Amino acid sequence: MLLRMTMRRICIFVLAFASLPLAAQQNSPRQNPHLNSKSDGAATAETAGTEPEPAVAARQMSLFAVVRDKHGKPVADLTAQDFALEQNRKARSVTQLSRGGDWPLTIGIVAETSPGAGDALSAERNDGTAFLTRLLRLNTDRAFVLHFDRQVELLQDVTASQAKLQRGMERISVGQQELPNKDADKNHPRFFFGGNTLYDAIFLSADEVLRGWGERTALVVFSSGVDRQSKVSLQRAIEAAQRSGTPVYCVYVPSKDATRGSKDDEQVELGGSLPGGTYPRSPFPGGYPGGYPGGGGPLPGGGIPVPAPAPPKEEPKQADGRKILQQIAQETGGGYFEMKKNKHAKQIFEQIEEQLRHQYRLSFTSEAAGSGYHRLQVTMQNRDQSVQAPEAVYVE
Repeated sequence: MLLRMTMRRICIFVLAFASLPLAAQQNSPRQNPHLNSKSDGAATAETAGTEPEPAVAARQMSLFAVVRDKHGKPVADLTAQDFALEQNRKARSVTQLSRGGDWPLTIGIVAETSPGAGDALSAERNDGTAFLTRLLRLNTDRAFVLHFDRQVELLQDVTASQAKLQRGMERISVGQQELPNKDADKNHPRFFFGGNTLYDAIFLSADEVLRGWGERTALVVFSSGVDRQSKVSLQRAIEAAQRSGTPVYCVYVPSKDATRGSKDDEQVELGGSLPGGTYPRSPFPGGYPGGYPGGGGPLPGGGIPVPAPAPPKEEPKQADGRKILQQIAQETGGGYFEMKKNKHAKQIFEQIEEQLRHQYRLSFTSEAAGSGYHRLQVTMQNRDQSVQAPEAVYVE
């Protein structure tokens, strides 16, 4: 009897002892399904010290592009497989392709009205009005008119009214502009002193005027390409156009006083005390009477006298207006043109109209992490074809 009880206790003890490693094994970090197969210390450090990377949500995006053959003519009847697209050097598939010319359009005519651009303004006004009349479709397309010199002014806000747009185009002129109200002093017209706010004009058009006016937008800019006193940089102006998906069609207009050293372009340094840094040399000995802006003289305003001409020194290198406009057009997916004796505004408007009517809308899936600007590269499978598309896209 005693022997039987002793054997029973021994069996219970052995079973209980054998079960201890099993329990310990079940609670061991090695068997935790949320840890990896590395050593216990390494696994604990990895899980405790870092957070898992969040999944990047796929976003459907689109852009507008124009494809031309080796003769420069727009190409029709393409498919999604004809395009190759990269975002931040990673291939993206074009998921959908449609005719961009069928989408509602909002377009702006932006004209430089500094004194040097005066000779071309008549053609810009007349041919621009005819361009808008042909291009805009009733009840679907809209346009606006804006000019810039020392300041940026919206002559006609976004509208579908051909009559309002024509009046806006007629207001494009150099020098005295329409006064804001009947009580304004008509004896003090506006004067211009070499300022040019090209970058501000593009920035405000893309970031303010076109905001909320649909997916398909465009700007046609007539300018010498030289900016003297914008508040924003060239890069910010380009990024504003890219962010709104707006191709900028730049038309180089040679300025009649573009050659430095000419009598009309003679300038005096102000040491940066006024916006833009330079104003024309005064026709009066010793500067403008009373200064400009300032009181006492025949010019409006008050205050800062114009100093005497500085001693001769090496002139700073002036930016090449052509290259500036070419850069804006290329990076926004627009086009570049030059007004010449054998190429008038009418012909340029016709070319822009042809491109806008033959646009493609490319849709693709973006998986780029983080908001901001992302580089794009759109190419064609057919090497005889070239594509005109933006070089960056903004991800919200």
